[in-house]
Amino acid sequence: MSKKQWALAVGLAGAAVIFAARQGNATGWGKDYIGKLPDSSFASVEKGTKGERVPHLPYRDDSGKVDVAHLRSSLRLWSHVKWLNPAEAQPALGLLKNEKSKLCAEGRMTCGAKPKKPKQAKVKKPRAKHASAKPPKAKTPKPVASGPAPKRARRVAKGAPKLGKAKVARKPQLKKGPPPTKPV
Repeated sequence: MSKKQWALAVGLAGAAVIFAARQGNATGWGKDYIGKLPDSSFASVEKGTKGERVPHLPYRDDSGKVDVAHLRSSLRLWSHVKWLNPAEAQPALGLLKNEKSKLCAEGRMTCGAKPKKPKQAKVKKPRAKHASAKPPKAKTPKPVASGPAPKRARRVAKGAPKLGKAKVARKPQLKKGPPPTKPV
């Protein structure tokens, strides 16, 4: 493995550490610390072309305990890893997901969708437009018609085209204005 590839692998691992460190749980996971971790602390450890160790996605500390912040970070960064052997990607993801489900069962990590709170019905109060405005009147239910449906309803129900509204001639309205003045 070339120095570029090694730098890239360490850089991605470092990015995972920096991302997790910003969340407040990952203190002390510098490049030196990650470099000293055993192979079991990583989701995958590949062998380079010259036989060197290429670790990917650290999620356990040096004692072997799963670090929740680094596990979350590794799951997020999994798709950004440059794999030497792409066949290593899926087993690594499976391992990370398995560890996540174990932590979820133990209650050390939250998983899945957050439980939704039941919605409470909002009661809208009518707002008065003016201080002297009266509250709105209660609507009375319309009487139910008995007997056969009107012709228009039957036509619409059968799929006939809808008829337009009939235009009704309106009475001319008088314009309101100031009252006429009387000559004195």
